[in-house]
Amino acid sequence: MTKNPYSHRDWRKLSLAIRRAYPLCPECLKMGRLKPSKHIDHSTGFKTRDEFWGLKCELRPMCVSCHSKKTWDFDKKQKMRDDACKPKEFDI
Repeated sequence: MTKNPYSHRDWRKLSLAIRRAYPLCPECLKMGRLKPSKHIDHSTGFKTRDEFWGLKCELRPMCVSCHSKKTWDFDKKQKMRDDACKPKEFDI
């Protein structure tokens, strides 16, 4: 992708609309906490601008800490999958 889609004015408008509609983090609400939604998470990765804009139905509001944890967990699982696919080296 040549340009960062998050800097596009359409993204900023969409993000603001979602956060206004859902001002509190739903993950925190499940645990009885009231934290403001500051980030918008996309549950599917994307490589092109068209793929990015096709994800609108997969967007959800999250607080900063829940979004960071979700991203950390996802990246960790991805690295484990990548490592599992690498050929193993054996010392003889």
